[in-house]
Amino acid sequence: MKTIEADGVRLTVEDGMFGPEVRAKGDVDALGFVLNNAARGLLPDLKERLQRGEETSRGDLFVERPHPLEDNEPLRARWKRLSGRDPGDDVYLIGVGGLSNVMMIPRLTLLRLYEQLEAIRRDWVPPPPAPTAPPPAPPAPTTFGVPDAELADLDRRAQELDALARAARTIDEHAAVAAKRQFLLADLRAAGVFDEDDGDEKARLLASRGLAALEAYRDAAARLRAYLGSEARRRYLPEAAQALEGAPVSLDWFRTGVATPEGFDPDEWIAYNEYGLSRMADRLAGGEGDLFTGGGGMSARLFWRKDDGVTPALLRAELRRR
Repeated sequence: MKTIEADGVRLTVEDGMFGPEVRAKGDVDALGFVLNNAARGLLPDLKERLQRGEETSRGDLFVERPHPLEDNEPLRARWKRLSGRDPGDDVYLIGVGGLSNVMMIPRLTLLRLYEQLEAIRRDWVPPPPAPTAPPPAPPAPTTFGVPDAELADLDRRAQELDALARAARTIDEHAAVAAKRQFLLADLRAAGVFDEDDGDEKARLLASRGLAALEAYRDAAARLRAYLGSEARRRYLPEAAQALEGAPVSLDWFRTGVATPEGFDPDEWIAYNEYGLSRMADRLAGGEGDLFTGGGGMSARLFWRKDDGVTPALLRAELRRR
């Protein structure tokens, strides 16, 4: 077990799913979210922005300067209790929207902690399996980027997220679900759940382990990939990108089985609605919402959501014939 320390704050670093990670709870919970997700690429330019004194964010994850008109004295007092020092004026507010974990931290303290975590991750070598007597049978090879136990944990998180989304009622509950969704999708992508390689083998492995939630995500990714390269989409959006990450259609369009109206084929129905969304995407504020689009003697109500915290993506649509 290792630690990183700066200006009176010490954090434990332990091996995690994708290398060394900060273990932070309570008053320093926000540090764990920011440092770990920055190290894994969700805030790829965090170090450079801190050096320049700039802000950065990704979805609900934020590293920003305090607003001069806001009362941040409780946050300043909390930092002083943690570190024994006044934070000064060169500070940031960090945290995850919807999780009520905002924290004030001096800029140089955050930079030093991140540089120390970077150094630990740079020198990290995965530990060899502990020897036993008699030696265990070699683990079955896996085609995913994580061990089977961690695949099972991803499947559990996916099921829990669906349950939380169904139960969410308040603004804070919906914000918490959105944050958890961003982190889950990033972890699924890193584990290779969305990749095309070793398709049959990956499908067999998920089925044999009973990981139905991951099977559904993988199937949705394959169907989304097929749509993004479809002829129907090229007719509506000839210049549109085909990358799965940041796609303007949610995986949940396919996971939840959005119905195709009579007179459309499935790809044409999605493309019709994606075209409508694309004309308004730059003006859409917030994490989710709905809008109306029309053309060709009909209109549709489009429901969208920013699954990655950035890109409005189609979630479902309702046709309204004129």
